[in-house]
Amino acid sequence: MLELPPHSAAGGYKGLPTKDTTSLVGGLFSLPCTALSRVLIVLAGLLFLAACSKERVETKNLAVNIDSLYSARMVQLNTLISDSGLIRYRMTAAELLIYERPERNEWVFPHGLLLRPYDTISGSKVFIKADSAIRRTQNEEWELIGNVRVQGPNGQRLNTHRLFWLRDSRRLYSKDTTYFFTQGRELRGSHFEATDDLSWYEIYDNRGVIEYEEDAAKSPSPQPATPDTLQRGIR
Repeated sequence: MLELPPHSAAGGYKGLPTKDTTSLVGGLFSLPCTALSRVLIVLAGLLFLAACSKERVETKNLAVNIDSLYSARMVQLNTLISDSGLIRYRMTAAELLIYERPERNEWVFPHGLLLRPYDTISGSKVFIKADSAIRRTQNEEWELIGNVRVQGPNGQRLNTHRLFWLRDSRRLYSKDTTYFFTQGRELRGSHFEATDDLSWYEIYDNRGVIEYEEDAAKSPSPQPATPDTLQRGIR
């Protein structure tokens, strides 16, 4: 569903008298029309202030900045995203606001976003999910905010508060505390970088727990490093 933003009404209160007159309004409010005009203007002002206050209450807890000057609004979004002529992702969101101003050219998802690769055969469980998100169209940068969760193709899992995805370069990074789970290891760091398929990653200020089998730990023969381990760097 597409809704265009409301346009501000030009001019004042049309249809209200602009000159003093002795005509009366019958019924309970037996006042001159000019007096009635003043009352209506005051009431309209109060209603406007109430509406503004209500909007502030509804938006003050959002992690993204929204305003009413959007070009388009969509709700209950479930659509496909193409790249180089091929369908790549399925995008699901409760609401999407599209801004196309020179100073603001971006998509805003104020109430959550779920991205999945478009795969009709293997039933992939890969996804990116967040409480809110921003897509900056100029450089294809996605900023995911709040309870960000990423699941990779080999069962890797990533949790953080804020994550950036550079889609063209297929890079993920976060400057917030990040929790990463892979191959029995639970890692935590203050800074995280990775490819968007999580096949390579770096964690800074790393702390973590590594699960292992007791029998394997007692074995005297050393185990060669696997290619999967060599592809990753942990700092």
